[in-house]
Amino acid sequence: MIRHNTLFVKLISAILLTGFISFHSHARSFTMSALEVNIQLQEDGTMLVEEHREFTFKGKFSEVFRSFPLEGKATFSNFRVLENGEPYPLSDSESPGTYMIDEKQNNVEVRIFVDAVDTTRTFTIQFEAKGAVERYEDAVLLYYQIISDEWTQPIFDIRAQIIPPSPLPEGEPAHWVHGSFEAVSSIKENGRVEIELEQLPSHSYLEIRALYPMEAFSLMPVVPGLIRDEVLAETSRLVEEANQRRTEAIEKERRMEERFQLGRQMAIPLALLVLLFWVWLYRKYHKKPFIRDKEEKFSQLPDKDLPALVSYLYFQTSIVANALVSTLFHLAYRGFITIRDEEKNNALLSLNRKYYEEKQEELKAFEKKLLDFLFVDLPPIQDQVSLKYIKKKSSRMQSFFPKWKKLVVEEAKKKEWYNEESKKGRNAGLIVSFILFFAFGVSVALFGPWMLIPLGMTFAFLIGSFFIYHRTAKGEIAYRQWKNLRKHLKKKEFFSTTKKIDETSINEYLIYGTALALGSGFNKRLFNHVEHTGNQAYIYWIILHQANMNSFGKTVNKIITTTGTTMSSSTGAGGGGTMGGGGGAASGGGGAR
Repeated sequence: MIRHNTLFVKLISAILLTGFISFHSHARSFTMSALEVNIQLQEDGTMLVEEHREFTFKGKFSEVFRSFPLEGKATFSNFRVLENGEPYPLSDSESPGTYMIDEKQNNVEVRIFVDAVDTTRTFTIQFEAKGAVERYEDAVLLYYQIISDEWTQPIFDIRAQIIPPSPLPEGEPAHWVHGSFEAVSSIKENGRVEIELEQLPSHSYLEIRALYPMEAFSLMPVVPGLIRDEVLAETSRLVEEANQRRTEAIEKERRMEERFQLGRQMAIPLALLVLLFWVWLYRKYHKKPFIRDKEEKFSQLPDKDLPALVSYLYFQTSIVANALVSTLFHLAYRGFITIRDEEKNNALLSLNRKYYEEKQEELKAFEKKLLDFLFVDLPPIQDQVSLKYIKKKSSRMQSFFPKWKKLVVEEAKKKEWYNEESKKGRNAGLIVSFILFFAFGVSVALFGPWMLIPLGMTFAFLIGSFFIYHRTAKGEIAYRQWKNLRKHLKKKEFFSTTKKIDETSINEYLIYGTALALGSGFNKRLFNHVEHTGNQAYIYWIILHQANMNSFGKTVNKIITTTGTTMSSSTGAGGGGTMGGGGGAASGGGGAR
């Protein structure tokens, strides 16, 4: 009996111990709570990368690792590890405070050994990357995944900067950020690109694609060619010409000094004349209506203008892809088309022909133009078109979009939101400032650096000309109403209340939220509320393959992404993140053990 009891006690103890270990292993977790990536580009195309990765540990961890692919566009080398500025020694001992490089079949792991329990630690990993920058005949392309989709945990508070080899002109480089709608990028001084993102989900990527001037990467290899004899012949001719020009240079320098003195005398008066002309133009045309500064807060929709017109108003007369997408949603909501979600990342748009023929008098010219293009001119089968087919015919979409924009602008002008007289003043200012900018730019070479003063004043005149164009009192009131609504929707937590939103508001929040470019975050919050309160049937104009709000969100995002991508070359880009991409040089993954 004693023997049996002993065995029973051991068995129970083993079960309890296994459960205890299992519980703690499940409770053990880590979070990538912050990431800062600094990339210094070199003239030879090498990238000097420094990653500051903040790990928040729950439970006990002994290792942090960072993997780098052995096959791919980029190669990685010269790894270093630091913590709080103190370097870790390279060692095979696996002792805390050291790191080792473990080469596997498909990747190289930088393994950082730690003793971390319920704490937050920041590790710095430095390395060189080659192959992500390629020099072509017309430009230099950087295409690099700052974060690859191999990371198994979400990453928060992401900041990255890409620094060029040398200062670049204003507006350079042209760049795009892929992988997240929420990523925000900007160009800082000297061409430094900064990227910010609050959160990137697990198994997602964030990549930069940028075009740089060729001269910024002068040490990169170029296509070889026979040039030696040509150079020798050219230099021989130049030597002969130089002897002749030495005599001419003395006389030229004397005349240049005289011109520089004249430029010094003219610079200040010319700058004052430019300033006075801008003041006169501004006072003449910028008679902006007085509107009370106080802006009331509200969440109801203002006067329900068509979403494309609202987009025109909010984005300062610009027509972006969101205007077209919101128009599609609005037409579907009104019964002209039906959107059907399908498998394999696709959706089918169908024209309700009978309803269209009965109600087409109600349509504006730009709405009818869109329906005729999508369901008659574009598809091989009349009255229906898929997202995949729209994407396939991107060139035709890009040709159609400018024509469609003109119709939207014609309709929007009828609203009298913008003062047309002030537009004349703006255009006059732009024309005059461009002419003066060119003239003073030439005068800098002729009359010396003093002419930079009127040139700078002309640049200010150029920028100031944009501020002459303004909205009417009617347009200003409408703009403020939509602006206030956008602010409200951007921060509203729909899910925090159990109060149901009526059918009209749900649909109009989605439609006008798209027109105002509120993004996928807003859609997710709205759909979470709809699902929580059981109002899925309200969005009846989207027929789902799987009946849940997650499918709604995916379908809406598919339409926005596909339509926006196919027209990206027509609409312009800048500031926000996109989906798509995925072709950049992969940078690998990592985690903690």
